[in-house]
Amino acid sequence: MWGLQIAVAASLAVAALAVAGCAPAGSSPALRAVDDRFLPYREVMTETRHVVDVDTSVAITLSARIPRDAGASAYVLMLDVTYRSAGRALRHYDSARDASAETLPLRAVSRESLGCERSDACTRRERLEILLPASHIEATPRGSYDVKIFARNGPSLVVALQPQTLTHLVARVRTERAAPARTAAQAQQR
Repeated sequence: MWGLQIAVAASLAVAALAVAGCAPAGSSPALRAVDDRFLPYREVMTETRHVVDVDTSVAITLSARIPRDAGASAYVLMLDVTYRSAGRALRHYDSARDASAETLPLRAVSRESLGCERSDACTRRERLEILLPASHIEATPRGSYDVKIFARNGPSLVVALQPQTLTHLVARVRTERAAPARTAAQAQQR
């Protein structure tokens, strides 16, 4: 199992949707490394998973950014949230917390409304990046690492990162750190 869950929290609880990967149960999630020589870091990412609930679709990717110098890795949860809504208001996701109520830095990469000219029912899209604390991600996970993303207008989202996903990502980060730096030619081949 890829090990990711998401729930859309409204006034009534909605059951969490489990996302199963293409890999057989018990196997590790697929990861890919990106080594763009124009960035100050190398990146290891989980495959993107899409979760759909009533009127909301969320594409989820977990990324580890490994600096080229000796700095600490950064873990980023990337969400691409698409939903339908009446009127002109975006949900405007603007804050995130983990299960221990720690505030997590959230950056809105983009927000857009699509197809609003023809009707009141618009398709909205918000792309978000949430910085996760490396100390929590790199610690031996005992359970899922849950993140709740709050919206000014509308339901919140809850994403649960499963222990096997975190363990596999951290192991890959350690392997990437131990590997010698790639040459520019090797980086372009990836």
